[in-house]
Amino acid sequence: NQLDEYAKKLHTDKWCPRGEPWWDEECEESYNSLYLLGAMMDVNIEKKTHDFMTEGAPEECKNHFDLLAKKRFNFKGPGKDDIKKEEDVDSKDGVKEEADKSIKKENKNQKPSQRMEKKVKKLLDQKISTNTEGKPEEDLLQEVVNDLKKQSTNLQGYNRYKLWFPTHKPWYDDECKEFHERIVKLAEEAGLDIKYNKSHMNTHRSKNSQLFADWFKLVNTKCQSQAKNPEEKLKRLERKQKLREKREARAEKKAQETGIPPERPQKKKKDKFKKIKQEL
Repeated sequence: NQLDEYAKKLHTDKWCPRGEPWWDEECEESYNSLYLLGAMMDVNIEKKTHDFMTEGAPEECKNHFDLLAKKRFNFKGPGKDDIKKEEDVDSKDGVKEEADKSIKKENKNQKPSQRMEKKVKKLLDQKISTNTEGKPEEDLLQEVVNDLKKQSTNLQGYNRYKLWFPTHKPWYDDECKEFHERIVKLAEEAGLDIKYNKSHMNTHRSKNSQLFADWFKLVNTKCQSQAKNPEEKLKRLERKQKLREKREARAEKKAQETGIPPERPQKKKKDKFKKIKQEL
């Protein structure tokens, strides 16, 4: 699972942040000797370290982290601290708005994996700041991962629920509502959460296969009937036209900012508006 990989990377970076510009051979040697010491005690310091830090080799761990702190503090190159200082200067000079826009643009351009890693770090920091029970950091990290997994599972279940029961569609009428409520009521009586739990939805469907078959048949009929309606066709074309105009406006704006001309527009299709309006 990707979340488990992010958690492992976050935990590893605590001991061995090789991506930092101040990391050198001395840090590498310190880490390798500590890793070897942990292996001799049957402990993988990249996975579980609380007992190793408090009871196994507390002095060696302290020396390692003191070395990392020293390297980080004495580093004079262009690191993260310099970037933060530049942002502070910009804020004082009244250019905070531009700095905020730049940060938002940078976040938008991040890969999903980078955004997820950033989210895990943020949630972990929140857990640490409210950790009144004194739980080890690795346990807090596991709690964050478990919470995010649960959220992801719930979202998948909810997306399927909305796909199967599209209450937002214009053709969803009283007949659909009544049928939908019957399906939900049966699920509640069986103690199933079909709105967020995907496996519960599968169970409910397998036990009531004919009911779901009738539901999908009704949905298909309503959808096709609405699609053939000239007024609905006109609305769909108008929505597509608005989206096309927005895309063209964004492309034009981007071309002005970058100086790169937009791609050649596609060949215009025949005007369908006139034909549909004649049907009304």
